[in-house]
Amino acid sequence: MKNFNKMLLLLSLIILISSCNSGEAETQQIEEQIQIEEQQQVIGSSLNIIGDNVNVREQPSTSAKAMTKLQKGEAFDILDITDNYETIGIETDYWYRIEKNGKSVWVFGAFTSQNLNDNPQTVQAVYKGTEQGDYFHMTFSNAEKRIGYDFGEAFWSNSENAAANTFKQYGLEENEDKYEGKTFDITFKVVLQETYKGGGFMEGVIREVPVITNLELIK
Repeated sequence: MKNFNKMLLLLSLIILISSCNSGEAETQQIEEQIQIEEQQQVIGSSLNIIGDNVNVREQPSTSAKAMTKLQKGEAFDILDITDNYETIGIETDYWYRIEKNGKSVWVFGAFTSQNLNDNPQTVQAVYKGTEQGDYFHMTFSNAEKRIGYDFGEAFWSNSENAAANTFKQYGLEENEDKYEGKTFDITFKVVLQETYKGGGFMEGVIREVPVITNLELIK
């Protein structure tokens, strides 16, 4: 039944495509709709709590209401994941939706076995270019999963790290026009290092930032 519904959805979208006259914008929007059920492979897998008295919240935000506390070793199925990672204090990670006592709640990934420090992520994304703002930005995007990635901060803050060395392999900043719009396989993790505070504040802070450990040009 699931495959039939998916085929029916795809057929409807194909019909919708044929009736559109606006070109690529409509096509991209339709492709994103097709990917709704396939946002992240991690959905449906499990996670374990690795901290004590870990708050779970009504929404994926520290300002949301805390529903209960979890203890080390508790295991849950992952029902959903936020589109982008977030930095809270010095921790950088995604929020995961789980079910506790029959209620849908969100837990921050840094306190789970999905912790990005311990589980480097491999993604496929398109190089969007660089920009100098509150700090150096080097951005990629995955339109299918509607996720953006910014690795420039790590590149700026430590020229000896794996990210900087890998970037030099392709010269992404120097050859922006050559590689902009190209697709890469990116493996990254988050590391603790000195960086700008950001948000208009230029003083240095130490916190986790996403760092590329491997980068390969696909097309």
